[in-house]
Amino acid sequence: MSGISTKNFNMFRKLCGDSTLRNVVIVTNMWEEVDPQVGDAREAELMKEDIFFKPVLEKGARMARHNNTLTSAEAIIRLVLDNHPLPLRIQEELVNERKDIADTGAGQELNRELNVQIRKHREEMRMLEEEMQQANEETRRELEIETKKMQGEISKYENDVKRLASDLESEKLRFATAIEGMKRRRCRVKISLGPIRMGFGC
Repeated sequence: MSGISTKNFNMFRKLCGDSTLRNVVIVTNMWEEVDPQVGDAREAELMKEDIFFKPVLEKGARMARHNNTLTSAEAIIRLVLDNHPLPLRIQEELVNERKDIADTGAGQELNRELNVQIRKHREEMRMLEEEMQQANEETRRELEIETKKMQGEISKYENDVKRLASDLESEKLRFATAIEGMKRRRCRVKISLGPIRMGFGC
């Protein structure tokens, strides 16, 4: 579990919400490439550590091994066959709570990560500027190049934040349009059922 994997898993949790985690199966693979004892120890760490899978396992998620065999694949599928569909947390936030996507847990998590990177680069740039004040001419030129590079990184992250807000707003509109279309199609089907429609009324 690298830093990126941990961040992605945190985003996954924000999207799903705690109530749906009982429908989640976490699958580990590549067991043929590791010593069984080492693999067992790594799996135990993933299950027992709060920074990994322990919090979701405590809320009903399960772990399974895929040994690159048909038997293990079928066993994993059987774990999810009897799951009852549940709304994701982000669906509840968008539909029931009518939040903007940027205000959802997932949107805030993504925005937080971008802001962390911006703050990090700004601090690095401040340190470079301090070094420039004490450097000789040759070193100063090198630091100026590094500073410009850092400014470019900061601009990139700031543009990412702006683009995220724009993309989230577009996605919200697309999502709302899709929901309305589903509602209209559902009503048309029910109305066309004639006398049976009382059992399937809008």
